[in-house]
Amino acid sequence: MHLGLRGLLDRSESTALRHAMALREISSRFGLGQMNIYADSILSLIGGNHDNAGWVETYKTFEVGYAGLNARLYLPIFKSLAAWKALATGQSNLGREFAAQARTTLHETQEDFIKSDLLRLESVLALKEGEAKAAEDRLNQAIDVARQQGAKAWELRAAIDLARLWQAQDRIDEAVAVLDPVHQSISEGDCTEDQATARELLAKLAG
Repeated sequence: MHLGLRGLLDRSESTALRHAMALREISSRFGLGQMNIYADSILSLIGGNHDNAGWVETYKTFEVGYAGLNARLYLPIFKSLAAWKALATGQSNLGREFAAQARTTLHETQEDFIKSDLLRLESVLALKEGEAKAAEDRLNQAIDVARQQGAKAWELRAAIDLARLWQAQDRIDEAVAVLDPVHQSISEGDCTEDQATARELLAKLAG
Protein backbone atom coordinates (compact mmCIF):
# COMPACT_ATOMS: atom_id res chain seq x y z
CA MET A 1 0.00 0.00 0.00
CA HIS A 2 2.78 2.41 0.91
CA LEU A 3 4.70 1.64 -2.27
CA GLY A 4 1.58 2.21 -4.35
CA LEU A 5 1.01 5.53 -2.64
CA ARG A 6 4.65 6.45 -3.23
CA GLY A 7 4.15 5.66 -6.91
CA LEU A 8 1.27 8.12 -7.06
CA LEU A 9 3.33 10.85 -5.40
CA ASP A 10 6.26 10.15 -7.75
CA ARG A 11 3.92 10.26 -10.77
CA SER A 12 5.02 6.76 -11.65
CA GLU A 13 1.82 5.16 -12.86
CA SER A 14 3.48 1.84 -13.60
CA THR A 15 4.82 1.63 -10.03
CA ALA A 16 1.49 2.61 -8.49
CA LEU A 17 -0.38 0.14 -10.71
CA ARG A 18 2.01 -2.74 -10.02
CA HIS A 19 1.84 -2.37 -6.25
CA ALA A 20 -1.91 -1.72 -6.18
CA MET A 21 -2.55 -4.90 -8.15
CA ALA A 22 -0.22 -6.86 -5.84
CA LEU A 23 -2.04 -5.40 -2.84
CA ARG A 24 -5.39 -6.39 -4.31
CA GLU A 25 -4.19 -9.97 -4.90
CA ILE A 26 -2.81 -10.32 -1.35
CA SER A 27 -5.87 -8.76 0.28
CA SER A 28 -8.20 -11.03 -1.70
CA ARG A 29 -6.19 -14.13 -0.83
CA PHE A 30 -6.23 -13.41 2.91
CA GLY A 31 -9.60 -11.69 3.19
CA LEU A 32 -8.16 -8.28 4.08
CA GLY A 33 -11.15 -6.15 3.12
CA GLN A 34 -9.71 -2.80 4.17
CA MET A 35 -6.50 -3.41 2.24
CA ASN A 36 -8.59 -4.15 -0.84
CA ILE A 37 -10.22 -0.73 -0.41
CA TYR A 38 -6.74 0.80 -0.32
CA ALA A 39 -5.90 -0.99 -3.55
CA ASP A 40 -9.06 0.25 -5.24
CA SER A 41 -8.35 3.78 -4.02
CA ILE A 42 -4.83 3.79 -5.48
CA LEU A 43 -6.14 2.37 -8.76
CA SER A 44 -8.86 5.03 -8.90
CA LEU A 45 -6.27 7.82 -8.52
CA ILE A 46 -3.84 6.65 -11.19
CA GLY A 47 -3.53 9.14 -14.03
CA GLY A 48 -6.19 10.58 -16.27
CA ASN A 49 -6.95 7.51 -18.33
CA HIS A 50 -7.86 4.90 -15.73
CA ASP A 51 -11.52 4.42 -14.82
CA ASN A 52 -12.52 8.02 -15.51
CA ALA A 53 -16.22 7.23 -15.23
CA GLY A 54 -16.20 5.51 -11.87
CA TRP A 55 -13.14 6.78 -10.07
CA VAL A 56 -14.99 9.25 -7.83
CA GLU A 57 -17.37 6.59 -6.51
CA THR A 58 -14.46 4.19 -5.92
CA TYR A 59 -12.46 6.86 -4.12
CA LYS A 60 -15.39 7.90 -1.92
CA THR A 61 -15.97 4.25 -1.02
CA PHE A 62 -12.39 4.21 0.23
CA GLU A 63 -13.00 7.31 2.36
CA VAL A 64 -16.14 5.78 3.90
CA GLY A 65 -14.23 2.61 4.79
CA TYR A 66 -11.33 4.62 6.15
CA ALA A 67 -13.63 6.75 8.29
CA GLY A 68 -15.14 3.55 9.68
CA LEU A 69 -11.74 2.73 11.16
CA ASN A 70 -11.48 6.21 12.71
CA ALA A 71 -8.30 6.53 10.65
CA ARG A 72 -6.77 9.87 9.60
CA LEU A 73 -3.19 9.03 8.63
CA TYR A 74 -2.37 9.98 5.01
CA LEU A 75 -5.86 11.36 4.46
CA PRO A 76 -4.52 14.81 3.38
CA ILE A 77 -2.40 13.01 0.77
CA PHE A 78 -5.32 11.00 -0.57
CA LYS A 79 -7.56 14.07 -0.71
CA SER A 80 -4.85 16.09 -2.46
CA LEU A 81 -4.30 13.31 -5.00
CA ALA A 82 -8.05 13.13 -5.54
CA ALA A 83 -8.08 16.87 -6.24
CA TRP A 84 -5.31 16.50 -8.83
CA LYS A 85 -7.20 13.60 -10.43
CA ALA A 86 -10.38 15.69 -10.57
CA LEU A 87 -8.52 18.49 -12.35
CA ALA A 88 -6.93 16.00 -14.76
CA THR A 89 -10.39 14.71 -15.69
CA GLY A 90 -11.92 18.17 -16.15
CA GLN A 91 -13.85 18.26 -12.86
CA SER A 92 -12.68 21.61 -11.52
CA ASN A 93 -15.42 22.06 -8.94
CA LEU A 94 -14.74 18.62 -7.51
CA GLY A 95 -11.04 19.41 -7.50
CA ARG A 96 -11.71 22.56 -5.53
CA GLU A 97 -13.84 20.59 -3.06
CA PHE A 98 -11.17 17.94 -2.49
CA ALA A 99 -8.45 20.60 -2.15
CA ALA A 100 -10.45 22.40 0.55
CA GLN A 101 -10.96 19.10 2.38
CA ALA A 102 -7.24 18.36 2.12
CA ARG A 103 -6.42 21.73 3.67
CA THR A 104 -8.87 21.17 6.55
CA THR A 105 -7.61 17.64 7.18
CA LEU A 106 -3.98 18.78 7.07
CA HIS A 107 -4.68 21.25 9.86
CA GLU A 108 -6.23 18.43 11.88
CA THR A 109 -3.52 15.81 11.33
CA GLN A 110 -0.48 18.14 11.01
CA GLU A 111 0.88 16.02 8.13
CA ASP A 112 2.84 18.96 6.80
CA PHE A 113 4.96 16.93 4.38
CA ILE A 114 2.19 17.33 1.78
CA LYS A 115 1.83 21.08 2.43
CA SER A 116 4.06 22.28 -0.43
CA ASP A 117 2.21 20.25 -3.05
CA LEU A 118 -1.14 21.33 -1.62
CA LEU A 119 -0.08 24.97 -2.00
CA ARG A 120 0.86 24.20 -5.61
CA LEU A 121 -2.56 22.66 -6.12
CA GLU A 122 -4.19 25.78 -4.69
CA SER A 123 -2.17 27.90 -7.13
CA VAL A 124 -3.65 25.95 -10.05
CA LEU A 125 -7.15 26.54 -8.71
CA ALA A 126 -6.39 30.25 -8.24
CA LEU A 127 -5.27 30.51 -11.87
CA LYS A 128 -8.51 28.92 -12.99
CA GLU A 129 -10.27 31.81 -11.23
CA GLY A 130 -8.04 34.33 -13.00
CA GLU A 131 -6.21 35.18 -9.78
CA ALA A 132 -2.61 35.28 -11.01
CA LYS A 133 -1.26 37.14 -7.97
CA ALA A 134 -2.81 34.62 -5.57
CA ALA A 135 -1.36 31.79 -7.66
CA GLU A 136 2.08 33.39 -7.53
CA ASP A 137 1.86 33.82 -3.76
CA ARG A 138 0.88 30.17 -3.30
CA LEU A 139 3.81 29.01 -5.44
CA ASN A 140 6.31 31.15 -3.54
CA GLN A 141 4.95 29.68 -0.31
CA ALA A 142 5.20 26.18 -1.79
CA ILE A 143 8.86 26.74 -2.63
CA ASP A 144 9.60 28.12 0.84
CA VAL A 145 7.91 25.18 2.56
CA ALA A 146 9.72 22.65 0.35
CA ARG A 147 13.08 24.29 1.09
CA GLN A 148 12.42 24.23 4.83
CA GLN A 149 11.61 20.53 4.59
CA GLY A 150 14.44 19.68 2.21
CA ALA A 151 11.82 18.32 -0.19
CA LYS A 152 13.56 18.74 -3.54
CA ALA A 153 10.83 17.10 -5.64
CA TRP A 154 8.15 19.43 -4.25
CA GLU A 155 10.47 22.44 -4.66
CA LEU A 156 11.19 21.57 -8.29
CA ARG A 157 7.53 21.11 -9.17
CA ALA A 158 6.60 24.44 -7.59
CA ALA A 159 9.53 26.17 -9.31
CA ILE A 160 8.43 24.75 -12.68
CA ASP A 161 4.91 26.08 -12.19
CA LEU A 162 6.16 29.50 -11.06
CA ALA A 163 8.56 29.71 -13.99
CA ARG A 164 5.70 28.90 -16.38
CA LEU A 165 3.56 31.59 -14.77
CA TRP A 166 6.31 34.17 -15.12
CA GLN A 167 7.03 33.00 -18.67
CA ALA A 168 3.41 33.79 -19.57
CA GLN A 169 3.92 37.25 -18.05
CA ASP A 170 7.18 37.80 -20.01
CA ARG A 171 9.18 37.78 -16.78
CA ILE A 172 11.83 35.58 -18.36
CA ASP A 173 14.81 36.49 -16.19
CA GLU A 174 12.82 35.85 -13.02
CA ALA A 175 11.59 32.54 -14.42
CA VAL A 176 15.14 31.35 -15.08
CA ALA A 177 16.34 32.63 -11.70
CA VAL A 178 13.73 30.63 -9.79
CA LEU A 179 13.99 27.41 -11.80
CA ASP A 180 17.63 26.95 -12.76
CA PRO A 181 19.13 26.80 -9.23
CA VAL A 182 16.60 24.17 -8.13
CA HIS A 183 17.17 22.16 -11.29
CA GLN A 184 20.94 22.33 -10.79
CA SER A 185 20.71 21.29 -7.14
CA ILE A 186 19.12 17.91 -7.87
CA SER A 187 21.35 14.92 -8.58
CA GLU A 188 21.22 13.23 -11.96
CA GLY A 189 18.73 10.37 -11.89
CA ASP A 190 16.50 11.91 -9.22
CA CYS A 191 13.06 13.30 -10.11
CA THR A 192 13.72 12.26 -13.71
CA GLU A 193 10.34 13.28 -15.17
CA ASP A 194 10.34 16.66 -13.45
CA GLN A 195 13.98 17.23 -14.33
CA ALA A 196 13.19 16.60 -17.99
CA THR A 197 10.32 19.09 -17.78
CA ALA A 198 12.63 21.65 -16.14
CA ARG A 199 15.30 21.22 -18.82
CA GLU A 200 12.75 21.65 -21.59
CA LEU A 201 11.32 24.77 -19.98
CA LEU A 202 14.76 26.28 -19.38
CA ALA A 203 15.64 25.68 -23.03
CA LYS A 204 12.50 27.55 -24.10
CA LEU A 205 13.26 30.40 -21.71
CA ALA A 206 16.80 30.65 -23.11
CA GLY A 207 15.53 30.67 -26.69
